[in-house]
Amino acid sequence: MGKIPVLRYDLAREQGADMRPGQICRQYPGSTLVALARKLYLKMKDVEAQLVANDVLTMNKAMIQLIIQALEKEIDQSDEQLAPDEATGYSQVKLDFHIPAASYMFKYNAGAVHEQVVTKGLGDWTNRQLPDGARDFQNGAERWLFWRKRLEQLSQGTADDMVKVAAQASLEYMSSIL
Repeated sequence: MGKIPVLRYDLAREQGADMRPGQICRQYPGSTLVALARKLYLKMKDVEAQLVANDVLTMNKAMIQLIIQALEKEIDQSDEQLAPDEATGYSQVKLDFHIPAASYMFKYNAGAVHEQVVTKGLGDWTNRQLPDGARDFQNGAERWLFWRKRLEQLSQGTADDMVKVAAQASLEYMSSIL
């Protein structure tokens, strides 16, 4: 299989795709608009994960931060509401966005995520580089195990079907590398 040619155009930044799910929900109120925005966001995360897998993009801290935020932040009532401002929207976790997005990264790059989080570890990260809601772990293996437990809960819990399916798929992708 050939390599995908390197693209030098930052489409994501041009199109505002660096918006976070809470900000997207705030900007596009209404179930139809949110559903369309979620579909676009997830498609872009799918493409991003494939570009990483094909060495067009490199795995960066923002990609790992998204997974940490999705799986470690304690979901509370503020995550379920429309954000009152952009800053709040930035830190919100919307499971129907975050879990499928993380699943794409695991689908194509579970080994690279494992290497970054478990093998190399996040010891060189400062507290400012960790997203809001990140938990403290002794090592990367503890973090990986916590992620698996969280995904198991989501795959069997009261989350909607999209979240359950993505959580179950993530578990399978994570298991494939061990």
